[in-house]
Amino acid sequence: ALYYEDYVLSMQYFNQAITAKPYLYEPWFFRGVAKYYLEDYAGAERDCSEALRRNPYVVNVYELRGLARIQQKKYSDAAADYSRALRYDPENLGLWHNRVLCHIQEKDYERALAQLDTMQARWSQYASAWTMRADVYMQQKDTTLAIEALRHSLDLDPYDGQTWAARSIISLSREEWAEAEEQLDHAIHLLPKRGG
Repeated sequence: ALYYEDYVLSMQYFNQAITAKPYLYEPWFFRGVAKYYLEDYAGAERDCSEALRRNPYVVNVYELRGLARIQQKKYSDAAADYSRALRYDPENLGLWHNRVLCHIQEKDYERALAQLDTMQARWSQYASAWTMRADVYMQQKDTTLAIEALRHSLDLDPYDGQTWAARSIISLSREEWAEAEEQLDHAIHLLPKRGG
């Protein structure tokens, strides 16, 4: 039922599994997955917490609870979940990425930049790390460093429409109309169904 995206039915099955074997973490976790997709983020967080009470070593549970907390704007708690998960899976790039995003949302730019340094040392070809770095620089009002970071990102992945769009915003703010138009053309070409 979960595979076929029938989340309400899958929750009924997981409720039965929880009633029959409440000591297993899996039914709690999978019911949390269903709740997450139904946009019941608080419920997903609670179910993940129950799963972690039963087995505190499952990276996927921390990851889902972190996502549920992000949706509720609990960025500090989400970052703590990603930190805990990274103890068990330190090479998980997605966990690093999400933790940096949490620090950016908390406006903890120093920590975000330090973790981006670590990410870029480990995954030098990961273009999104440069894009996140540019976001930090933009928040700090340093457009020169932001442009340089976006240039590095586009060198690694010239097909990222979001990065072209971010670059065009800077050009627009500087009234560099020709550059902005060219960058927007790239963004529109790569993201044709994306609205303004």
